[in-house]
Amino acid sequence: MNNQRVIIFEGPDGCGKSNIAEAVSNLLNVPIFKNEDEWQHFPEKDKSTYFINAIRYAHPHLLSFIKQTKGSVILDRAYPSEYVYSKIFDRETDFTAIRACDLACKQLKAEIFIFVRSDYSNVKDQFDFVDKDMLERIHKEYNSFAAWTSNRVHFINVDDEDLDREISEVLRVLRK
Repeated sequence: MNNQRVIIFEGPDGCGKSNIAEAVSNLLNVPIFKNEDEWQHFPEKDKSTYFINAIRYAHPHLLSFIKQTKGSVILDRAYPSEYVYSKIFDRETDFTAIRACDLACKQLKAEIFIFVRSDYSNVKDQFDFVDKDMLERIHKEYNSFAAWTSNRVHFINVDDEDLDREISEVLRVLRK
């Protein structure tokens, strides 16, 4: 029997995705994959082709690797980010490739967790241009993604910044 787990953590900046991913990773002994190269291209001041090429080639390649190895992984951001951020930054993307990634994740029985806040007023991001209004627009696009995707999506509110509760909610879903 395959006990493979594909877990995707998403959400607006400043919601604690990486901290939650690390804690869940330690508890489940499941590795985390975070594309560290994306920060070299974010924001896309030069409108490079990095993100469209990543969704067309790199992400499907990664999903194929996960499928073939039957490995478990926590993805700290994945194709849902391209769905959301391409709209926010009005950059070209490939929705056919995003749909293909969505269907591949469905085959892998991926669980998508989107961490959100009720209010983004006091969220500080590493990029100066990311403000409350942008974070609220990002949140709204994650709602749009949840309505669009063929995968199971679980929203977890992080207003109280209670890491133990957030981890418990993730684990409760994964145990079902």
